[in-house]
Amino acid sequence: LYFQQHLSLMQQWRWCGKHYEKTANAWLANMDRRRDTIMPILADTYGNKQADVWWQRWRLFFMACAETFAYDNGQTWWVSQYLFEKGKPCA
Repeated sequence: LYFQQHLSLMQQWRWCGKHYEKTANAWLANMDRRRDTIMPILADTYGNKQADVWWQRWRLFFMACAETFAYDNGQTWWVSQYLFEKGKPCA
């Protein structure tokens, strides 16, 4: 982050985990709404026998992310974003 040879950190943002909880829950709701579209993709990728297994794995992933980031009212796990630019390495 601070010791790049080809990048320089311009700006960074940090949000408490409650924001990512909302994101993960929205992804889960979207996945549930789009089941008819997603299941054929999972079947093509993992095979018909494994499509339901992978459906449940993805649902569990989104639920686990939401619960993890919401823990302690979002004060334990945070989300950060970084904006870099080229050509101005740190001294």
